[in-house]
Amino acid sequence: MDETMKGKAAQKYRRTHADIQVKISTLIFLTMILPTMGWIILLDKFGSRDVLSLMAILLVFALALLSPLSRFATWLIVTRELRSINNFCFEVQRGANIKYFGLLSGVSTDNEMQILKKNLNFLGRLHSLRNELKNTETALDLFEKLAVTDQLTGLYNRRFFDEQLKNCASNNESNIQNLYLLMIDADKFKYVNDNLGHQEGDRLLQNLGRIIKNSIREKSDYPCRIGGDEFCVIFSDLCLTQVQIVADRIRTKFERIAVGGVTLSMGISKFKCSCDPEKDLCELINLADQAVYAAKRHGGNRIELNCS
Repeated sequence: MDETMKGKAAQKYRRTHADIQVKISTLIFLTMILPTMGWIILLDKFGSRDVLSLMAILLVFALALLSPLSRFATWLIVTRELRSINNFCFEVQRGANIKYFGLLSGVSTDNEMQILKKNLNFLGRLHSLRNELKNTETALDLFEKLAVTDQLTGLYNRRFFDEQLKNCASNNESNIQNLYLLMIDADKFKYVNDNLGHQEGDRLLQNLGRIIKNSIREKSDYPCRIGGDEFCVIFSDLCLTQVQIVADRIRTKFERIAVGGVTLSMGISKFKCSCDPEKDLCELINLADQAVYAAKRHGGNRIELNCS
């Protein structure tokens, strides 16, 4: 297929080249040779023999130079056209602002160069539209990401948490049996905001978000910030022991860097499937929330289970 297209392109180029050469030869004949022949005829009747001989010599030279001159002029014109086409293609490749070819009105379908430029203009516009569409898709992807991202910590936000929890719950039955929710609440966080300032509180939340993100699997677990100092992680394919290990890893890492005596109270709940998925999800969140409050009642800085 490629060889056929190359052959057609070469054939069109040769035909265009030949058409231009014929037109230039005709122009040279009409502007140089034909007037010279006319002068020779007039001089033969009314002029001197010396002038006639000179004009005859000039005619012979003009006839001899007709083909070389037409070929040279054709080469100049075609080279200039090819240079403009190459520049156009280079602009398209670079993604620069494309300068489209100016086209003559009322051009016949036999003018291959004008047809080529018209087609290149069309391809250039298609390329520009494709780039605009790509930029639009990139912007939409960014907006979609921002819509589900917590700006302070970089974790997912409450909107994503609600949607993803529904998706996980509606997954296959084997995953439902292993759907766990880890809820995290910072102990004594109000003390940091009131005594060390909100900027220090924000830094503490950012550090907690970083610890959570670095302690879980990147594409399998879903870390979210659902409130001021409330975080949670959705686990869809881990056993309870594995979830406890991850939770304890987060708790101990945060304990090393926390300021103002802030610790973490954590609760783990398990999804229980019934005939009412919405009720089941609410129960999952409530059980994890109750486990967090149980951890706080026992002094905080601990993990409580509510998976029965």
